[in-house]
Amino acid sequence: MKHTIAFAVPLLLLLTGSDVEAADRWSPDQQEVLAHVEDCWAAWADAVRAKDPSIWENRCRPADEVVWWWTPDAAPMKRKSLTRLFQSWLETTDRVVWWDVRPSEITIIGDVAIVYFYSRGSLVRDGNRLNFSSKRVEHLRRVDGQWSFLGGMVNPEIVAP
Repeated sequence: MKHTIAFAVPLLLLLTGSDVEAADRWSPDQQEVLAHVEDCWAAWADAVRAKDPSIWENRCRPADEVVWWWTPDAAPMKRKSLTRLFQSWLETTDRVVWWDVRPSEITIIGDVAIVYFYSRGSLVRDGNRLNFSSKRVEHLRRVDGQWSFLGGMVNPEIVAP
């Protein structure tokens, strides 16, 4: 639990504090979406640490029709392929740390939200630390009053440590 708090508090500060005007910038609905995204990212780090993808699935609630595009891959993947990829990723990744996460836009249309980000961080994989930056878009859908993960895409770049 201490690890979750130790990770979640800095992540929350990064997400909300990276833009001085963030509190003024986001509407209450956008803040609700951002809170869910923050929890999804913290759940991902917790799942990596525990080697248990159900941690992310239970907190982020991916939709059955989820579509995710890791842009180095030729095409987007559906839920079954994403689950296999995440499981293999957990086997080789020991830790994820987000240094800087900047949501640049949050668009809400009815029960669908689109969140655009720039992020930087590091991960420890097979004992080696890799730094990365990425451009991301995440799609969410409100179902029964709760946001669920609908999909998105990430354009990653590994940078020198």
